Amino acid sequence: MKFTNKSFALLQGLAANNNSDWYREHKDEIAKYLLEPFAAVLEAATEEFKNRAIDLTGSADTMLRMLKDLRRNDPAEPFRTSVGGLMNPGGDKYEDAGNAYLQLAADGGWMGCGHWRASATRLEPVRRWIVDETDAYERYLAEIEEAGLEIAARDPLKTMPRGFADYEGHKYADHVRARTLIAKRPLTKACWLDGSVVGEFVDRIEIAAPLIFRSA
Repeated sequence: MKFTNKSFALLQGLAANNNSDWYREHKDEIAKYLLEPFAAVLEAATEEFKNRAIDLTGSADTMLRMLKDLRRNDPAEPFRTSVGGLMNPGGDKYEDAGNAYLQLAADGGWMGCGHWRASATRLEPVRRWIVDETDAYERYLAEIEEAGLEIAARDPLKTMPRGFADYEGHKYADHVRARTLIAKRPLTKACWLDGSVVGEFVDRIEIAAPLIFRSA
């Protein structure tokens, strides 16, 4: 089953009717037009990454649940209004590793890779890359920019992390302080509808993947 206009209509419907009754009524359609084809995209991307010797695996098991964790989110909007999934070396969404991420949303969604609210241990090699091999890091930034991706540095520490105090004036100090550091790119609805999303995702993540593998 491929993505169709029905897929996007369901996402729009869920955004307008974010409640259990509507979700239950449309559960089978959501599975058919959203969840199952999304899992197929992750599986196809896994095979493509294997062909390129890139250790990233994804499947239905690495997709995010549509029902949010209501202990941390607004119970008035209990369901995600997008479909998302991770890819990492272990093929486990709970693995403490860098990830590639793919999201389908009503406007198209986005792809990316890197580290989300990561531990200091995981980010240590990334931070060392930035400050010890700044020229190489700059070349990486230029390569991903040419591929249409950009770096998002978020969730910053208030001060420089332990061991990096001497780099407070570094040109990429904001990247060093960030706990979330991802290379990302928006996706269009068209790439889901015509099936080109797998190739677009794999081609871009191949370029951006060094950010994932520069981790503990």
